[in-house]
Amino acid sequence: MRRPARRSRSEHGGVRISDVWPVRLVAPAAALAIFIVALHYNTDIRPAGGVSTVTDAPASTAPLGLPDRLDYAAWSTPTVANAPVGRAAVMISGSQYPYVGWGDTNAAALIGPGGIRMSERQPFDELYPGQYVLLSPDGWRTVHKSLMTGGPGENLRVEELVDGRARDVPLPGPPPPEAIAAAREPSGYGPHHDWQLLAWMPDSTHVVVSRHSFRNPRRSYEELGLLNIATGDFRHIAITTAEGELHPGFAVAISPDAQHLAYQASQSLVVVRVSDGVRTMGTSLAAGALLAGKAAWTPDGAAIAVVVPDEPTAKTPRWRTQLLDAKTGTAVTDASFPEVSEALVIRAIGWQPSGELVVVAYRPERRFQPQNLWDRTSFQDTRRVELLALKLGGSEPRLLLRPPTQHLAIDVADSAIRSGLHFDNPK
Repeated sequence: MRRPARRSRSEHGGVRISDVWPVRLVAPAAALAIFIVALHYNTDIRPAGGVSTVTDAPASTAPLGLPDRLDYAAWSTPTVANAPVGRAAVMISGSQYPYVGWGDTNAAALIGPGGIRMSERQPFDELYPGQYVLLSPDGWRTVHKSLMTGGPGENLRVEELVDGRARDVPLPGPPPPEAIAAAREPSGYGPHHDWQLLAWMPDSTHVVVSRHSFRNPRRSYEELGLLNIATGDFRHIAITTAEGELHPGFAVAISPDAQHLAYQASQSLVVVRVSDGVRTMGTSLAAGALLAGKAAWTPDGAAIAVVVPDEPTAKTPRWRTQLLDAKTGTAVTDASFPEVSEALVIRAIGWQPSGELVVVAYRPERRFQPQNLWDRTSFQDTRRVELLALKLGGSEPRLLLRPPTQHLAIDVADSAIRSGLHFDNPK
């Protein structure tokens, strides 16, 4: 049953927003592990001066913005393949309370101006939006690594949200001879190699991937490159050595002009040119510090954000966001963001027009005992995720979105955050 229209006005940059309550989907008691979202989306957009009005804009052209609230799921929500509705602003998944322990979701909810749909189901239990399945910056598609095959036959799975089509993009096979030579230790490339999906490029046509190869657990090689999702063409960028694999969701960030790539290898931050892989900056990070995530670069490309715990081994340290000069690696001393407490970790996902940095805060389960970074975003140890806005010079984080308990992983389209469109009362 449709709720009556609720007129709630807010102003942002001369744009007036009216939100309408759509159908609220109530989860049946037997539903186990799917989330869907009851949200408010703008359907009445008036530019400054009232020159024109767009009412009930099609899903393909409606402006993207953040919903003001999320809710638990209905079991019967259609998939993108069965009923595509266009772009998505938010992708979210988790385990439905109180059925925790019955299994984790193998699909994610996709929320956009055209409605709510589920992604295609995966042959594994836990799907992590923002880390292992990525929503494109423009909100038109998702991509994840297909686990139906392994080894040289690995694929990336691209799901087009506008028409529901899904297609596989083959990943390259073993490293080429020039990549092996560049590693300066040919024997280091053994018979095992594995691909990781790391980030979208800003134009939503390429993704950054890494080829992880190793001879033993103490020495590994990461070959970073770009994969064209339309043609499958792979272009090598750089090779790095590190202890362990690059961590999806944190390890790579692309500059706004797409000319530079920042990555974290162990406790080093490195910047290379995308065009030729030439290293332009390198610096050491403090103990426990992390490259902040896909939105680590400031909008002007002058600095890179890292998140630093006050106590690296603490269960829930206070996380401080620090800016480093993108050319020199030195700290930007006059840049101070509010600290985030009671979080396993925080991850930067976008910048609003106001200059606020939007981060995901992972709130802990009570019995959480951290062992490594993988634990800090795991479904087992996370109780819920929240979206926070950090204002430069501000004293406290601002809550943007607080889903119910057991929404455990989230990704947001860059264009939705950059639009600055949001609604009152996000709680």
